[in-house]
Parts: sequence; C-alpha cells; structure tokens
Amino acid sequence: MVRDGDDSGYRELDHTADRRIEVWGPDLASLLAAASRGMYSICDPETDPSTRVTKDFRLEASDRATLLVEFLSELLYRLEVDSTLFDAFEFDFGDGVADCRASGVRVVGLSDEIKAVTWEDVFVEEEPQSGVVRGAVTFDI
Repeated sequence: MVRDGDDSGYRELDHTADRRIEVWGPDLASLLAAASRGMYSICDPETDPSTRVTKDFRLEASDRATLLVEFLSELLYRLEVDSTLFDAFEFDFGDGVADCRASGVRVVGLSDEIKAVTWEDVFVEEEPQSGVVRGAVTFDI
C-alpha cells in the first residue's frame, strides 16, 4: 500500500490473470493522480529526470469511472508513443469534460508492459460519511 501526503494512495489487489489496483483520495483529482502512480508502479519504469515534458489534453467522460479509464488510457498511450511518464497534474473539471495539464519525465526503459486499461469492475465512488473518493481499475498485462 502506498500512501501519499494528501491522504491519497493506491494498493495492488489480488487478481487471477491481470493486475488490479484500488485507489483513493480526498477528491477526484487526487484519486486520478494516485491511479497514475499505481499504474506506473506496475510498469516499473526507468526514467531520465533531466528531461521535463508538459502536455495538455482533454478527456470527455459521462461519469467518474469513465474518466478514470480515459485518463489512464491517455497516460498509457503517452507512455507507449512518447516515452513519457507524467508525475504532476492540474485538472479543470467541467460538464462531461476534464482538461488536464500533465508534466513528467522521459522513460528510458520498462520492466513490465501494460497492454490496456480495462472496464472490468471499474468504479469510482465517494464514501458518504468520510467524503473520501475511492475507485478500482484493472490492467491487461
């Protein structure tokens, strides 16, 4: 289990064939950032910290679970195509869209490969009493 300073984090869950993580945070932006760290931990990337990259992108999603899958899919695409691992995010959430400014570093190698972010049992929900946003997502490896 990995906890971050803002009460967000992730942990890997048992899964028969693929890799699955549970994520949490005090808000949706923190949950998405924690999910990115969880996904990247599966790949175990080697990075070049001397190279910083910034990328803006827009995600369209009808609900928070779709946003989680779309966000991680975009990061996975950027990892594969641009060899970039994003580690800092700014979000602007609107009606059915999320604008993201992501910054990160170049990747020079991966220990493992993720083929896709799946829809298998994906969820994002807010706990009514604590207000913590929790979710889970599965990766095809």
